[in-house]
Amino acid sequence: MEITEDLPLDLGADELSNVLCKLRAREGFTDAEMRELKEAFQMQTSGKCEEIACPAIQKALRWLGHSYAFEVVQHFVGELDVDCDGRLDFTLFVKLIRKCRDLERRAATAAFHRLDALGLGFLDDGKQCQAFQSLGCLDAAGNPPPRSLAECSSADLSTFLNIVQRYKFSASRLRELRINAGYSELELAALRTHFQRFDKDGNGVLRKSELVQLIEELFPRHSNQREFRPYFIQLLGYADADKNDCLDFPEFVRMIRKISDHMEEQNYESFNKSLDDLRFTTKEAAEFRGLFLQADQSGTCMLSFADVKSMIARCCVLDAEQSTKLLGFCRSLAAVDSYGFWGFGALDGSGVGVVSKAAWNPWNKPYSAGASGSLPETV
Repeated sequence: MEITEDLPLDLGADELSNVLCKLRAREGFTDAEMRELKEAFQMQTSGKCEEIACPAIQKALRWLGHSYAFEVVQHFVGELDVDCDGRLDFTLFVKLIRKCRDLERRAATAAFHRLDALGLGFLDDGKQCQAFQSLGCLDAAGNPPPRSLAECSSADLSTFLNIVQRYKFSASRLRELRINAGYSELELAALRTHFQRFDKDGNGVLRKSELVQLIEELFPRHSNQREFRPYFIQLLGYADADKNDCLDFPEFVRMIRKISDHMEEQNYESFNKSLDDLRFTTKEAAEFRGLFLQADQSGTCMLSFADVKSMIARCCVLDAEQSTKLLGFCRSLAAVDSYGFWGFGALDGSGVGVVSKAAWNPWNKPYSAGASGSLPETV
C-alpha cells in the first residue's frame, strides 16, 4: 500500500501495521527527500548489489551536503551495521542520513545557546552571524544565509534552526557543492592558495611540472609510492577536460577530490586487512574507533603519541616501562608508515587497532575481551 494524501481511514490491523512500518522507514523525510536519498544511494551502487560500503557511503553523504571525516563515517556505519559487514542497505542509509541531520541540528542548537549568553531566547543579527560562521554557513564572500528583515532583527531557536536548514540543503548550495567536488568555501580558499602559489607565471593554469610539485607537497606519503604514479597519470587524463595538458582551478579541484577518495579507499582496505591480520572482530574495531574519536580533541583524525598514550590510559594502566615500550612501538610503525601512520608520531584512525593491541602485547600479556566484548579495564 502506498502512503498518499487520500489514504483511507478505515484500515485493518494489518494495513495499519504496514503503514506504520513504512512511515518509520522514512525517518520523517518527505517524498521529494526520499527520492533524493534514493538517487544518491543508487549513484554509488554497482551491478545488482543493494548495499554500499564506507567509501561509497561517504561520497553519497557528500552529494547530499553532509561532510564528515572518513573515520567519523566509519563510526556512524558501525553503529547501524547490524551484520557487521561494513555495508548499509537503503533502509539503513536513510537512518544514517537522519542521524546526520539530528547531529547537525544539535550542533546548531548548541551554537544558538552559546551565543545567547544572557538566555534571552533570541539572537540579533550580529550574534546570528557569529553562529553562522561557527557552523560554516557563510558563503565565499563571508555573507550569511538569506533572511527576511524580521529574521535579521531577531531569531528565536526555531527560526534560527530553519534558517540553517534552508541554507544547508538549498538547491543552489547543493548544486555549488557538487560543482566544487564537495568542498566548502573555506576548503576551496585553501586549495586556491596552494594553486596560486605554484602557478608561477600567474596564467591561471598549472603545467604538469608545476602540478607534480604541488601534489608532492599536498600528498607526500602517496606521491612517493611507486603504485601511485600510474594512478596519477590516469587522473591527469580524467581531470584535464579540455586536453590541453594543463589544469585550471576547477580541473585541479576535481583531481584533488579524486586523490582524496583514492586515499580513503586505500585506508579502508588497509583497515580491513589490519583486522584480519590481528584477528580483531568488527565490534572490537568499532570500540577502538570510539576511543580514537574521543581522544581526537582537535577533530583532525590524527593523534600524536601523547594522544595515543592518553587514549590507551583510559583502558589500562601504563607504567613508565610500558609507556617506553609503547613509544618504541609507535615509532616503529611511523618509520615504516604502515597501518595508518601519517608522519612521525601521528596516528590516523585506520591504525587504532594496532596501537590498542600494542597496549597489551609488548609486555606479553594477551588481549582478552570481557564477556560483553568490551575492552579490559586493566592489564
